[in-house]
Amino acid sequence: ELNNMIQYKEKKREQETGNLALLSYPVLMAADIFLYDADLVIVGQDQKQHLELTSDIAQKFNNFYEKELLKIPEFAIPNLGAKIMGLKDPTKKMSKSENDYIGLLDTPEVVKEKFKKAKTDSEGKVYYDPDKEDKK
Repeated sequence: ELNNMIQYKEKKREQETGNLALLSYPVLMAADIFLYDADLVIVGQDQKQHLELTSDIAQKFNNFYEKELLKIPEFAIPNLGAKIMGLKDPTKKMSKSENDYIGLLDTPEVVKEKFKKAKTDSEGKVYYDPDKEDKK
């Protein structure tokens, strides 16, 4: 099942090899959810498949032990902020591994510097218009 996860396939294709950390990430995410006995989990669109796997794991586990030991959480994808785009490439998701993110513990000065280096349109606003890319 893990080999068929969309994000695993995409990242494996990019790296030309898979590794255990990449393959096991959805299971670790599920373990975090089960640990806190979550009723509702708010995720980005790209995490939807991981939540579906979490539900499958809980159902199989509960069926095996014939009682509800793991709570099957509901999940919600917010209308706003479901996918935060990167600072270097606004066509891709913000990513710690790409070093184009704003950290929760970044100082205001660091955040300001990151925004100064971010790829934006020339109108003094932080947004991305893919049509402008074609006009250059």
